[in-house]
Amino acid sequence: MKTVANRMIAITGLISAALAGLIAVQVLLLEQTYKQELSLFRRAAETALLGIVEKLETLETLEFVMNVKVRQGGDGSLGQAGLSIEKRPVQQPEDASPPPPQDPYLLALINKVLSQYLGLGKKSFAERIPANDMDAIVELTLHNLKIDIPAVYGILRADTGDFLRAVPSGFEERLRASELRTRLYPHDLKPEPYDLVLFFPGQKRVILAGMALPAAAALVFLVITAGCFAFTLSALAGQRKFAARLTDFINAMAHAFKTPLSTLSLAGSALARRDVRADDEQLARCGRIVTEESDRLRRQTERILEMAVLEKNDIGLALRPVDMHDVIERAVERFTSEAEKRGGTIRLIRNAAATSLEADEIHWQGALDNLLDNALRYSRRPPEIYVETSGNDRILRIIVRDNGIGIPAGDLPHVFDKYFRVAPDLRQETPGFGLGLSYVRWVVEAHGGTVRARSRIGQGSEFELQLPLQKGRLRKRRLVRRIFRP
Repeated sequence: MKTVANRMIAITGLISAALAGLIAVQVLLLEQTYKQELSLFRRAAETALLGIVEKLETLETLEFVMNVKVRQGGDGSLGQAGLSIEKRPVQQPEDASPPPPQDPYLLALINKVLSQYLGLGKKSFAERIPANDMDAIVELTLHNLKIDIPAVYGILRADTGDFLRAVPSGFEERLRASELRTRLYPHDLKPEPYDLVLFFPGQKRVILAGMALPAAAALVFLVITAGCFAFTLSALAGQRKFAARLTDFINAMAHAFKTPLSTLSLAGSALARRDVRADDEQLARCGRIVTEESDRLRRQTERILEMAVLEKNDIGLALRPVDMHDVIERAVERFTSEAEKRGGTIRLIRNAAATSLEADEIHWQGALDNLLDNALRYSRRPPEIYVETSGNDRILRIIVRDNGIGIPAGDLPHVFDKYFRVAPDLRQETPGFGLGLSYVRWVVEAHGGTVRARSRIGQGSEFELQLPLQKGRLRKRRLVRRIFRP
């Protein structure tokens, strides 16, 4: 047994380690997926920053082009922002071809560069930002890159940390901490220290929402695996307990059979003697012993075989209308004499108005006999046993209450389990197989009812049986065959 226990501990440890490793791997994979999604989003956001800056520079260049076309003079001169480039007339031969037309885009670029270099007609940085178009440029650029997360942008002076613009307001501190930034108008001859900064308040939430489905699937599979593992451990622990109970049952059965077999052997030996056969009184005494012990063995064997049949759920119920008060009264009469021999009593209290139902009378006699027999056997003082009925037109309650030794609280949830017996110090006082209460539960549940036990050490036990009286309210019965006796 110790070797088996050590193997179980080792297997449990290995499976637990494997489950913990699986959880760790799943967490690591989810973390890597999150980082990968965050990196991809960051790249898209950086691309959006460059696109916004490029659009701003393009708009400014287009403005120069439009000004060049508007202000280009008829004499071929070009003026912009106070800068004038005049073309002096040069005598051309009469047969010379006319000069090529001037490129307005090239002239606009030259004008822009010279304006910045000479500082003529220079605009402030705030004037260079298109106030009416900036929001649309940011929104359109993000939309083209399929970034649908609401964004906050700001124009920040890098050397002082002051904002030229922040849309919407209230996110200045987060914009200062954002790493998504780039220099505005980077192609100027002398770029000013203004950065375009982006911040996405719902960035983590949106990324995590996109990972919700695989994370949920991983969690479900982990929970299923952990649940199966826990169920397996519970089943193994239950099997070990059941094996221990079965061993106790076999030992108890061996001891129960040993005594009558020994008595039968002695009686047989006595019958083999001539002097005993010649003595009618001794012969009759040996005959009684053989009869009683044989009957005792028969009852024990029938009980074991009956539980084997119950295990297969292959026993029939002979259902017929029965008055439970009559069944209970006969059971009380069978044990009254035994209780009176020990100086006690068994009292039947009839409080139930309706007691008729379809039931198997033989099985109910066996169930009540088990309850009353336990009440007598598990008592160290004169037994005081009460059998009380109550209920209404739908439910019949039967309560069997005694003043016996009681059941320990730790054993109470298992008293209806097969082969289960109470604490070892109580087993020696009351020999048995641990089948009686299991049989009681089977009979009650086969009739659509429920049974529960309450007990306190030294104060006795109480068993409450509830049975439905109306057919339409019967619970789904266990798999039993309904048979009808004539």
